[in-house]
Amino acid sequence: MDLEFSSFLFNFGASIPNWIVVFFATYLIWIIGILVFFIIYKKSSNPIRSLLFLIITVALAYAINFLIGYLFFRERPFESLGFNPLIDVSYPKKSFPSDHSAIAWSASMYVFLRYKKIAYFLIALAFFVSIGRVLAGVHYLSDVFAGFVIGLISVLVIYILEKRFKI
Repeated sequence: MDLEFSSFLFNFGASIPNWIVVFFATYLIWIIGILVFFIIYKKSSNPIRSLLFLIITVALAYAINFLIGYLFFRERPFESLGFNPLIDVSYPKKSFPSDHSAIAWSASMYVFLRYKKIAYFLIALAFFVSIGRVLAGVHYLSDVFAGFVIGLISVLVIYILEKRFKI
């Protein structure tokens, strides 16, 4: 079922203007980073502390992704299915789980747990980053879903530790 839904999205990505897919899959994550930094800087009573916890959250998501990708390597869809991706991937890496998705979701959910009203927009952007990666043909749908789950787990772990130990 993952292959069917992913293939539908690969084909859909090829039918829409390339610049949209490239923007979602490649550049939107940087906009999320800038917005998260700006929100924390403006809203937090201690922005340095908040940024430190954000960095730890994102690093944890990336570390979990690295470990899972090492243990359960899966080729990128364009390699295994034999088509050209819509974005440049300089070197083949693992497909599962999606680093972009995990980072976008962990950063967005970090802000959501602190400033709910403002963060809904970030959550929408994280969704578009994830879908953009599938539209571009560099991830399967399950890859970005796993990235979402890992991002969510990492932010919850850090949030709970922060609250429990009053760090």
